[in-house]
Amino acid sequence: MSKLGPLKVAFIHPDLGIGGAERLVVDAAIGLQSRGHAVTMFTSHHDPSHSFQETHDGSLTVRVHGDWLPRTTFGKGHMICALLRGIFLALSLLVANREEQYDVVFADQLSVYNPLVRFTEAKAVVNSNFTAGVFRDAFKRIKFVPKVLYPGINFDLYNNKVDEGDERVKPLISKKRFLLSINRFERKKNVALAVHAFATLRDIAPKEFADLRLVIAGGYDKRVSENVDHLRELDELASGLNIETYTLFPTSAAPPESAKIIFLPSFTEAQRTYLLANAVCLIYTPSGEHFGIVPVEAMHAKLPVIAVNSGGPKETVVDGVTGYLLPPDPDAFAAKIGQLLKDEDRRKEMGLRGLAHVKAKFSLDAFVDQLEDILGGLMEMKRPPMWKVLARCALLVGFVVPLFYFMLVQLTAEMKKGKQE
Repeated sequence: MSKLGPLKVAFIHPDLGIGGAERLVVDAAIGLQSRGHAVTMFTSHHDPSHSFQETHDGSLTVRVHGDWLPRTTFGKGHMICALLRGIFLALSLLVANREEQYDVVFADQLSVYNPLVRFTEAKAVVNSNFTAGVFRDAFKRIKFVPKVLYPGINFDLYNNKVDEGDERVKPLISKKRFLLSINRFERKKNVALAVHAFATLRDIAPKEFADLRLVIAGGYDKRVSENVDHLRELDELASGLNIETYTLFPTSAAPPESAKIIFLPSFTEAQRTYLLANAVCLIYTPSGEHFGIVPVEAMHAKLPVIAVNSGGPKETVVDGVTGYLLPPDPDAFAAKIGQLLKDEDRRKEMGLRGLAHVKAKFSLDAFVDQLEDILGGLMEMKRPPMWKVLARCALLVGFVVPLFYFMLVQLTAEMKKGKQE
């Protein structure tokens, strides 16, 4: 049980699907709940058939608000719709807070939440020093300095044995060695860097390349046009580089041995276990990632991590010890990958150091202990009087409503202009 009295904790997350960010918040929520705190998760979308088990088996309380709001308007206005859904979700939390009086709110992924959830007078915690810097730069008028808390992972979930008899795992089994990239199929993840680096290996390490694959796995939702479009873009990129590809959907047959890049949309837990247990290394390509749980998962699986020297990986990957931090350049990535392919001893040594690093710094128990210490200090901070909170809410609503009306009018005008052209 917690050393603190039971707290009311809310998590606000835009889409409780299957991904690294979702795994992180679910583990944090379960960890806090195991210490006796009351946890509620607020989200704009939750599909029980495409989510982690804890979010749909009764382990966690999940409230969905605003799923009826559009993601796009006739294929346009993605950003406006995302902001609208985010603001509606945050406002729903504010309404619930009148009755629940949450002590702590975890606002994840969308920065639009931050000014709104601040009105709950809950305390803010961020997942890295990089995120804290972004928070300060984006919200200069918010004087509160968020506390930094590195997420942890539940080791028990990553100690499962590989099940090569699993029907979804069988198509992945091959005699070829493979590199692994795990990211959502989104352009900001820069997975194209992994494709270009893989193509470069063909020239600098032809012997190793001949018996090598690249598996690109990640979150994929056919309702999200960017996921669909970007998977197609990556496939076209690889084909343009004369690299044979294969997309492995749940009903697909096993890829041909000649396929060099395997796309794996929305993998299962069993598939993830197999991939992490058998890959040569992880290629992690996003820049400006606020934390990034995937490198931590990979190091726990004793995989060296080759990542962009930016954002969260600078605080999780130890350069030259548990992996390499590099500029987002295909030649730089290919050079280090080539070294690992040719030096099995170095690869194994990095893997062992990565496991020890994760166990020392990123365990779920250590995360919850540190979180409770932070909460203990934050709860001593004095809350402002209610009239100030209500005044801030009134000012915000007076600003947000006209702003979105103007944005929707502009979008409508642009759409009409496009049809006329």
